[in-house]
Parts: sequence; C-alpha cells; structure tokens
Amino acid sequence: MSTKYPELKQVANLTLQSAAKREFWKLLCVEPTYLDGDEEMRRFFGSKVVDSAEASSKKGARGSRRGAHASSAAMSRYHLVKPPDSWSHIMRSNQGGVDMEAVPEEELLRRKSTTFREEKWWTFTHSQSYKKAELRFLSAVAVGDPNAFAEILRESPWHIDTLLQLSEVFRQQEDYSHATELVERGILAFERAFAPSFSITTGLSRLDFDRIENRPFFLALHRQVLQLERRGCMRAAFEHARLLYSLNPSEDPHGALLHLDYLAPRSGMNDWLLKFLDTWEKVDNEEPTGEGAPRLNPKFLPGMAYAKALAMWSLENQTGDKAHEKSTEALIEAVLTFPSVVPVVADKAGILLPGEVRGLPSMRIEPGWIPSDPAASTIHLLSHLYAHRSVSIWKQPTHVEWMQKTISKIPLSQLGGGTKSTTMKPRTLLSRSLAFFSEGPTLDLFRHVIITENRSLIGFFSPAMVNHTTMHAYDPVPPASSVTNYDDAYFGQEMKRNFQREQQARARQMVQRAMQQHRAQGGVLPGDIEDADLADPEVQRMLLQRILAAHAGGGAGPELEPPVRAGGMPGGFEDDDGFEDEDEQDEAEAAGAAEQGGGILQTLWDGLWGRPTDGDEEEEEEN
Repeated sequence: MSTKYPELKQVANLTLQSAAKREFWKLLCVEPTYLDGDEEMRRFFGSKVVDSAEASSKKGARGSRRGAHASSAAMSRYHLVKPPDSWSHIMRSNQGGVDMEAVPEEELLRRKSTTFREEKWWTFTHSQSYKKAELRFLSAVAVGDPNAFAEILRESPWHIDTLLQLSEVFRQQEDYSHATELVERGILAFERAFAPSFSITTGLSRLDFDRIENRPFFLALHRQVLQLERRGCMRAAFEHARLLYSLNPSEDPHGALLHLDYLAPRSGMNDWLLKFLDTWEKVDNEEPTGEGAPRLNPKFLPGMAYAKALAMWSLENQTGDKAHEKSTEALIEAVLTFPSVVPVVADKAGILLPGEVRGLPSMRIEPGWIPSDPAASTIHLLSHLYAHRSVSIWKQPTHVEWMQKTISKIPLSQLGGGTKSTTMKPRTLLSRSLAFFSEGPTLDLFRHVIITENRSLIGFFSPAMVNHTTMHAYDPVPPASSVTNYDDAYFGQEMKRNFQREQQARARQMVQRAMQQHRAQGGVLPGDIEDADLADPEVQRMLLQRILAAHAGGGAGPELEPPVRAGGMPGGFEDDDGFEDEDEQDEAEAAGAAEQGGGILQTLWDGLWGRPTDGDEEEEEEN
C-alpha cells in the first residue's frame, strides 16, 4: 500500500512525529499569499501607484510580465507564478514534456544519510521530445548563438534551460523586466508538472539535487529570490528563499540560508527566525545521521548569530522594551563566536570601532583563501557574504549605536580570537563550525557565490576548486554526487546520432547563408574559409566569427581567433579562471549595447512572442 499510495505512508509518519518535528515542518511551509512580489508592492505603495507604473512599463516593453493576469481559474491553480494574459497562447500548450515522480526510498537511502523519515522525495522527468529540445539547447550554447534560443522556444515554449539562459542574456543587458519574465515562465513550467502529492505548503516535499532534471528548479528559484531582493519585495523574497531551503534543508545546495539570515529580519519574520534556530537542533538530535555526512546546522553560519540578535532587538522594540538586554546578550555572543563579522560590517556600515579593538588579531579582515587554515577561510567568506547582504540593516543609526555600545561592553581579553570567552558555548559553537568546514568552502558555497555574482569573494576558494570545477550557466557547479547528467545515458545513442546529423546539415546551411550574404554585400573571404570543412562544429564557430569580423571591417577580417568556448556566451564564464575582468566586461558590454542599439535583444523578444499587430498596438495604447 505504501508503495502504491506514498501519501498514506506520509500521513502515518506524521502521526508519530514529535512536537519539535511538527514545529519544524510548519516553519518550512510556504505561505502562498506572500509569494507575489507585485502584490507586495501594492500593499506597500498602494494599487494606484503600482498600476500606473505597470501601465508605463507595458507601453515600453512588448509582452511585459506586468499587467492583467489570466483567468481566475488559472490564478487559483498556481501559487509560485500568476500567468499574465500575454501568456495565454502558450498556456494552452501541453506541459512541455516535464513530469514528476517519487524517488524510490531504497534508492535514496543508499545515497543519502541526511534524510528524515517523514520527508517525501521527488524528481522531475523529461519526455523524449523535451530531451530533443535539450540537445538543441546544448548545441546553441556550444555555438554561442542567442538567436537559436528564440527558435527553440517557438517550438518548445516550456523548455526550462533555454528560458533561464535567455533570461541571463536580457539580465546582462539590464533588461530586468524581460529577464524576470523568462525566469517566472521557467518556474511555472515546473509548477505545471507538480505531482498532486507534491506540496510547498506541508514543509515535507523534497527534491533530489543530484539529478540534472531537478537542478534548474533550484536555479530558477534562486534567481527569483535575487530579482525580488533587487525590487525590494522582501517578504516575497523570503517565501521563495524558504521554499528553496525546504527542497533540501539538510544540505541547502544553493545556500538559501545565506539569504534567510538577511531576509527574515528585513521582512519582519523575526519570530520565525528564532523558532527556526531553536527547533533545528532538536530535530537533528532526534534523528542523527550516524556515521554519514552531517546536516548543515544553520548556527554554523556567522550571519545567523547576528540575525538572531537583530530579530530579538526588533521584537523587544515592538513590546516597548528599550533596555534590549536579551538582544544585547545575543549580540555579544555573536561577536564572541564570530568576531570576523564585526570589522567587515563596521567598514561597510560606517560603524566606528576603538583602535584597540581594530588592532586585535580576531578583528583582522582576511582578503582571501588561507592555505594553512581552510576552515578559517570559510568563516571569513561567510562573514563577507553576510556583511555584503545585510549592510542596509546595520547602517540604520539605531543599529550603528547599538553595535558600538555593545562592543565597548566586551573586555578586550574576551575579544582575543574567542579563546578566552566567559562561557564555553560561543567557543564550542565556533569549534563545531570550523570542524564542519574543515576542508574549506564547499561546492555549495561556491555555487552560491557564482549565482549571486559576488566575484570579489572568489579568492576565498581554493585554487583547485576555482580552476577545476565545471561551470555552465544552465547548471552552475554541479554536485560531485550527481546521478544524472546531460550525457549518453540521458539522451541515448540513437537520439544523439540523429540530432548530430540534423545539426550538421543546419549548421552548413547557416554558414553558407552567412558567406553568401557577405559576398552579396561586396565582402571578400580568404581562401581558407572557402575550402573549410563545414561539417566540423569547431570550424563552424570559427567561420562565423571570422565572417562577422570581416563584415564589420569591410574586408577579410583579422587573424583567426580561437572559437567561443562552451558556455562562453552571456550567462557563461569566459576567462581561464572562470571570470572576466569586471572593468573590461563592463566596457565591452557598454560598447556592444551602443553599437547594437538594442536591436538584437528586440529581435529575440519579437521572436519569442511574435511581433505585435497594429490592432495589438492600438489596444495597448487604449489601455
């Protein structure tokens, strides 16, 4: 019965769980009411202001994600994304080849030691037609042709990797409206495939990150968190981060906790944060992992200690407690446990520290990786991540004054690296955190830094990790434990052979058309291009680059450059160390934008949605 009806087993487990577990699962439940960033803006600014801004946005962008939603039936069916009217033509299509099924318990237990008995694990699955679209997508990434994405989406409007990759193209051009719309469309593609028993409101549905089919959902949610933070929709961002964490709370592969330690105090979810920190260890102790890999304790993250103090301060403030004794004790504990946060926050927030405090070894700001102490490298990395995101909170005059007064209360002898604490608790927690990160910053932290684009923090990772980790925009930093990938086992040999033959034929036609157009405009091509093997993908990329250079320069073009590397398009990583120089990148993007005049991006968008007819334009103007 439990195999055929897994929900019955889940109900049985729920009746046996402890009060601590019931509380913890409740804390992981998403509140759908607060997922909509637009609604949050309306609550904050008022409907008239937001609707006026949306009307202006709609005139300036075809297919803007803002505007009237689809039918009320569609709105009630979906929680994560409310599809607007402009999506009506793709909403009528099928699910796009994505489905969902339960992960067999026996298989999961062989691979993971961190699962809880009550959790229900799921995985998305792909149809053969979806896999064919995936092959086309990987080919477009390898060639570096963003226009191919529009062609894929015209035929497969719910292909998620294409939606997310093209979103990065628009985001890097600072077209945030279109970038956000594509991410939301990707999230909706997943939600349309949810199994009836998969729920974001029970706190018990999990997704196996080791499967390539699932990782884009984590990525889409993470990008949604970032865009909601950018817009100032903190409660909506909190709910999305809570969902991202709940998909795999034992491992947190995308570092959702590194958002929650900021978003919980920022969105007023202070009581949630205190209950969460209090309940987690109770649940972990009830069902230990034994000799397996330990779960990630949120208290091991420096930001959580400071977020706890902030949450307590806010709750005291709400009750009229101006003494703030308990929150100050919590802040002292945070400073004694993780002193590395203090100087970084102080520099960013303008908090003045006494000279004798700044001169202490425990207040030293480390610039990067410490070869002799990988664990300390991790603590300093986490301190920078927290300070970078939470500086807006600590900049508030009341918190500046609070931090300064609290630091002055701590004897210098207790700030000497945390070795002479008045109690054992802070030192013990620091020791446990250092033990957990004994091998240095993890792949999960690397993935978080890559996605959030905190490039200045790459130096905190070991050179081996930076130089030898696989990085693609569609699957940034895949886990070493991955059980499915885009390989022969996923596609099948016959599908790959057929696709390669089709692609070679299409690529030859594309290059031949480019050569014909170049000649028709009076261009001259060198003899080595005329004699090239057009069936070779590497040659195809080189020829396209050379033809474009020749066309731009009016002649044969410069010497042949190496082809664009896989992933070396917008949203990819181009340098040998995985990153471009930021100044050079900014200059190149600015020059490219000025030269193209936005035409390429507009062509891409028109290809996705179709050019508006005169009637459509008139209707939009009337609205």
